[in-house]
Amino acid sequence: MEAEAALPSSEAAFPASIEQYAAKAGHGPVVVRVALASHLRQRRLAAGVSMEQAAAHLKVTTSKISRLENGRRPCQAWDVVRLLQLYGAPQAHIDQLVGLVGVSTEPGWWSSFGIPKWFELLVGLEAAAERIRIYESMLVPGLLQTDHYAWHISHGDQDDEEARQRLEVRLQRQRNVLDGGGQELWVVLEEAALLRAVAPRPVMRAQMERLRSLADRSGITLQVVPFDQAHFSPRVPFTHLHFAEPELADLVYIEQVDDAIYLDKADDVEKYRAKLDHLSASVLTPEQTCRRLDEAIRFFE
Repeated sequence: MEAEAALPSSEAAFPASIEQYAAKAGHGPVVVRVALASHLRQRRLAAGVSMEQAAAHLKVTTSKISRLENGRRPCQAWDVVRLLQLYGAPQAHIDQLVGLVGVSTEPGWWSSFGIPKWFELLVGLEAAAERIRIYESMLVPGLLQTDHYAWHISHGDQDDEEARQRLEVRLQRQRNVLDGGGQELWVVLEEAALLRAVAPRPVMRAQMERLRSLADRSGITLQVVPFDQAHFSPRVPFTHLHFAEPELADLVYIEQVDDAIYLDKADDVEKYRAKLDHLSASVLTPEQTCRRLDEAIRFFE
């Protein structure tokens, strides 16, 4: 049985808050789309309408309603109108939200680069997150990679336009997050990610120097899980996004070979958050991590 959801105290304020997401630097249509989806679900639950009833009203499957409510795909204005009417929303509120449907379907900055559809949600949301926490076991996370390191692990000797575009997407993601201001980035990575020579030694050394420099920046916390410390690490790398806005639920991203899993149910997200909390409390402190990074720099001399 689904839990009831309370609507925002000011109905007029909610559409305006969605508009503000899109206006912020680095934000875009995905943030608006997910916020709209969240509001549709809040509206349905507050109205006491089941997914089956909503699906019957639109003459669609419950899977379609689920997709409308999780923000994975853009929604159509007519669907939004009919659902909000079913949920008893005031017409002025409906008009505001429908106006934002167009914003949610606009192309993001990444659209010209041809990135996979399953990756767009992460790219579109990470710049809007208040806090990004990452666990990585074998590689330096993409947001912290130098361009040469990123090139070697992704493309090797490949040299074509598609490879260059993928690299540019990664670098733009870094600019949005690292230079956007106001975000907290917290990364826990296994020592194997530091010492595994996935690129020539000069490239590895430059990457370690990059990490060491980032470790001194305000708002960035790096912690290493050392080889010589007993611990229970997660089985897969993952990213946890936390948002300040209540309309955007926390999200866990787990990348696979040619797809990704997005977890947004509170119980699932809490499990991964707890894993990160446990690791952060039991591995090298940020100060100890800086010393370990200094050792890694010397290792690749």
